[in-house]
Amino acid sequence: GVVSWLKNHMTEGVRLADRTLEFLCLAVQGPRAPELLQRFTSVDLSRLKPFSGAVLDFVPPAPWGAAPRAVPPEIEGWGRTHATDPSMPHAREPTVSDGRTAFLATRTGYTGEAGFELFPTAAESLGVWEAILKSGEDLGIRPIGLGARDTLRLEKGYLLSGQDFNGHQTPLEVNSEWLVKWDHDFVGRDALERQRSRDDYQRLVGILMEDRGIPRHGHRILLRGAEVGPVTSGTMSPSLRVGIALASVNKAASAIGTTLDVDIRGTLHPARVVKLPFL
Repeated sequence: GVVSWLKNHMTEGVRLADRTLEFLCLAVQGPRAPELLQRFTSVDLSRLKPFSGAVLDFVPPAPWGAAPRAVPPEIEGWGRTHATDPSMPHAREPTVSDGRTAFLATRTGYTGEAGFELFPTAAESLGVWEAILKSGEDLGIRPIGLGARDTLRLEKGYLLSGQDFNGHQTPLEVNSEWLVKWDHDFVGRDALERQRSRDDYQRLVGILMEDRGIPRHGHRILLRGAEVGPVTSGTMSPSLRVGIALASVNKAASAIGTTLDVDIRGTLHPARVVKLPFL
């Protein structure tokens, strides 16, 4: 993984501590997520751009829904300082007092709507969870499971680590060349350029079912009877009312509009390649 790679490439004077198990991720997703989280922090969340992060002061409102208490002096200004600072450090050791704390938050969103990922310590996480649920009652907040999240992210064409990719694919194979900066050197550049030149790699595409079949991970994809790759993620889209999937297929099967078949428990179901995202 990432930690192993970093350890293998560390230079003299560099220290590395794997603190993964010390923190927990809570995702607050949906169009009213910014409104809810703004109740807890002095950081102006409207200034936090997508795919960026900041250290938020977290002060539970008292009473629920009212204006937040004063920010403790030990965390005063943290978020405002780091919200626009590209050199922002990782989450610092928080100071917890009467539910008040501070932690790293990112504005990524894995459902296609506004969303924040919060990273309190494992010890703080239950208190943060309960405070958010209580304060968000008037906004209709609800806890959701991974099944709901997985459906939402798939409708937006977002990839799931370990399922749509597992560390053995290149950015070219998972429709992510836009993340590659070709104007400088980087580890693996020569191999990636060779792959791009050959143009014989698998492509990740969107699949829309033409009947009531529901594609699932591992189902075979066929083009004119020949297998061209597997479904990596699949479900029934409640928004489109039809089965959708991400699939890794060869170049011949990757063009938008290509008609394919999905082998679902031994029965072939018609589908076609569509442009992502589905919604």
